[in-house]
Amino acid sequence: MAIDGRSEPRDGTTLRPDSGLATIALAGVLIGLVFILDSLTPRGIPVWVLYLIPLILTHQMPYPWAPSILAGCCAGLTFLAYFISPDLAEVPPWIPLLNRLVGVGIFSIVAYAIVQQKRMTRELLKATRLEVEHEALQLRERLLAKNAEDLQDLYDHAPCGYHSLDPDGLIIAMNQTALDWLGYARHELVGKKHFVELMTPAGVERFKEQFPIFIQKGHIHGLEFEIV
Repeated sequence: MAIDGRSEPRDGTTLRPDSGLATIALAGVLIGLVFILDSLTPRGIPVWVLYLIPLILTHQMPYPWAPSILAGCCAGLTFLAYFISPDLAEVPPWIPLLNRLVGVGIFSIVAYAIVQQKRMTRELLKATRLEVEHEALQLRERLLAKNAEDLQDLYDHAPCGYHSLDPDGLIIAMNQTALDWLGYARHELVGKKHFVELMTPAGVERFKEQFPIFIQKGHIHGLEFEIV
């Protein structure tokens, strides 16, 4: 349900329930008027054609079953009116009956056409929505990739040297600034060497003492090491 109280069908369109009910009420009134007129009109006059007006209104209804149900109601009422309406002089009774059978066929064709049109509209809306969502997803992926590139560029070309170590002290990341300072290529250090391999002997023991504390606390301050 939408926050303003409107229902949202699966095809992604937003329809007001009160609008659909108003259309159904209007169609019901028209059907009733046509039935009364058809009952009072002699059988030979094809008043049943007026049933097409409320039937066409089902195009505006948000319910997929409306055209078929309304076509069935119109077909039943036109035969009921056939038995109620007066005879037309000098017209064989089979002619009005055939006339109404043709009307039932027309009702069925119109209802089928409306149902197919509504189905095609739903499929078109669904395909359009999927295409828009796909384009939005692609745009999001491009923006994320651009942001990742920008962050990597910021990391690599920062004025400070940065590096990351795993719990064993293995270098798993190092920015370009630090690599340039040390004179190494990335493939020579990342995933290959431990940080202690870059230290002078004086700093190795201190690192081995303080690194476990850093892992345990998550932070440490005031340590300096000489790096080759």
